[in-house]
Amino acid sequence: MLLGSIPFLYAAQVSAQNGFTSTNRFSANLLKDSLSLNPGQYGFNSLTILNHTGERLDIGLKIDLPSGWSLMRNLASYAQVLGGQSTTIPFRIKTAKNVIGGKIYPLRITIEDPVTGEKVFKIIEVKLLQKTDWRASLTEPTSYTSDQESLPEFGIKISNRGNRTELFDITFDAHVRLTMPSSGTQVLLKPGKDTLLNVGIRSRNLEQINEEIVVFIQARNAQKVLHQRINIISDEYKAHEFNNYYMPINVRWQGVNIAPGSAATQLFSAYGNIQLDNRKSLSFRTRLNFINGKYNKLNSYFLARYVAKRTELEIGNIQDFVYSQINGIGGRFRFRDKNKSYEVFP
Repeated sequence: MLLGSIPFLYAAQVSAQNGFTSTNRFSANLLKDSLSLNPGQYGFNSLTILNHTGERLDIGLKIDLPSGWSLMRNLASYAQVLGGQSTTIPFRIKTAKNVIGGKIYPLRITIEDPVTGEKVFKIIEVKLLQKTDWRASLTEPTSYTSDQESLPEFGIKISNRGNRTELFDITFDAHVRLTMPSSGTQVLLKPGKDTLLNVGIRSRNLEQINEEIVVFIQARNAQKVLHQRINIISDEYKAHEFNNYYMPINVRWQGVNIAPGSAATQLFSAYGNIQLDNRKSLSFRTRLNFINGKYNKLNSYFLARYVAKRTELEIGNIQDFVYSQINGIGGRFRFRDKNKSYEVFP
């Protein structure tokens, strides 16, 4: 309501001659009433104000810009114009990068005499030129799939980086059946938007081991061609892996006075060691002493030992344990960390 009343109040005082919009005290004119700009481009213009009086006028200035637009240098709030003279104010307008092209954007400049309240409105019509800029790519140009995979897929990414809505026509050339028709697929993208299309393979020949799918994408008399390669690999079967370990065994037998009727003594000993993974080992040692004749004595010992990176475990009745037990089976457990070692004798 306020803006609508201004032309009515000053209709008798505002006139236009030779491009100048005039009041009783001043008149204003633009260098250009219209501009054609690309997104993000600067456009030059200037405003000339003529003082009709014999005194200095402080004229208020204000420009209304669309969202995202700017000036290279902001206009001063007031322009001083000496009596009977004129002044020219240059300025540069920068358009936004993400606005829609093909449209006319009106920019309004308000020129006001604060003493009398008289106002003059000047309009600049800025036509934003259309910009076509889009991208298309495959998420994985070469993909591998197994015989057992029933529906392998590949992806198509399309991005609209221009300032106009784009319509894309997509056509496929393939020797396999796809989840999309070979022609007739269309995608509509607004400025600054993108999309991802997932295309599946529905069937193929049993003897096929690879396939190349050609994708044609058409928009605004421009075409991009993408090549998707599908490699079909046979299933691989691996036998169960067994880790084979070998334990060398050293066996020794010794006899003394083994002739019949003598006090024979016999000795039997065996030793074995096996190296496992990750610095682990397992070993054993045993010894038997037979004293026949009038003594009829049997003496034996054995030892089993397991060694890991930080632990050791020994079980047996070997004489090493004499200080922890006299008869029977004994054991030892040792644990080592970075700084200390602990031992347990059960």
